[in-house]
Amino acid sequence: HLHIQRRVHGEIRVELSFTILTINMTSFVDMSVSSARSLFSQGTIKEYTQHKRKIHTLDWNSRGTKLATGSLDTVVRIWSLENHGLEKGISLHGHTESVDQLAWHPSQDHVLATTSCDRSIRVWDVRIGKFTHELRTKGENINITWRPDGNVCAVGNKDDTISFLDVRTWKITKSMSFKYEVNEITWNPTGELFLMTTGLGTVEVIDLESHRCLLSVPTNTGSVYCINFDRSGRYFAVGGADALVGIFDACEFACLRTFDRSESPVRTLSLSFDGTFIASGSEEHTLDISHVETGEMVHQIQGKGASNSIAFHPNKMVLAFAGDEKNRHGHDEGSVGLFLLPQMAL
Repeated sequence: HLHIQRRVHGEIRVELSFTILTINMTSFVDMSVSSARSLFSQGTIKEYTQHKRKIHTLDWNSRGTKLATGSLDTVVRIWSLENHGLEKGISLHGHTESVDQLAWHPSQDHVLATTSCDRSIRVWDVRIGKFTHELRTKGENINITWRPDGNVCAVGNKDDTISFLDVRTWKITKSMSFKYEVNEITWNPTGELFLMTTGLGTVEVIDLESHRCLLSVPTNTGSVYCINFDRSGRYFAVGGADALVGIFDACEFACLRTFDRSESPVRTLSLSFDGTFIASGSEEHTLDISHVETGEMVHQIQGKGASNSIAFHPNKMVLAFAGDEKNRHGHDEGSVGLFLLPQMAL
């Protein structure tokens, strides 16, 4: 358990107190970069096409047994991870416009939350293939994230307003509007800190009781688009319009290293389950996988379009990805890719 003090806004002193989690899981931490390169070079890619339009978002459930994908075609599809790869499951119908973000419940593997430009939030029970709750909102929703205890969802819309939904009462308990661009939102793994990426080139740490910014962390020279914590909460990664990926110490909020291999804005990123590797996707057609501690490139995956969403599996070295792929006729392909290491037990 750590306590940190920061001086911000002149003489105001802010104390941040939070916990670092310990994750016990077979990992690749002790593998050298050269060994990792050799292993990843033997990886294979499998593609699955079911959506009629491009996929905007994807996410694994907490155990990694299911992958959800949301698309411009308004449909959410649930895939099961089997020994041979992904197997198509049910389709969830109900949204009337693009599904822009989805997130599985932190502990209930059958509960999925989705947001859409149709100004609705839905929570689904994938066991029955139906939504159990729906809430109409004032804005077009583009982001959603669960608090780690699973009791609250934070939802962001295109008007830079964040609303907090208590799923026990199905009521919005508070809303916060900002005069600057708000992009991806998240809690840290213990749920003690709420963070937002912004158009100011910063990550803002917000006190949800006072609605006050506890800490403004400069991370990029342009808009910050994406953020992802490693599972232990040791550090987080950000990507932005300046084409940089940054790794930050989650205790000191200090930049540890940056990756500058992309030449276009970084749109999505994901840290592996053990925090050893980071995958990032940009407007280029290549996914980059790097070693977190050294910053060295481990592997690159050639895609067919700009990246929209990528996610490492929660306990295996498996990467799911989707983007703006087009078929030979120039139409959206709507496919999800799976990168698998050789002899990876699924």
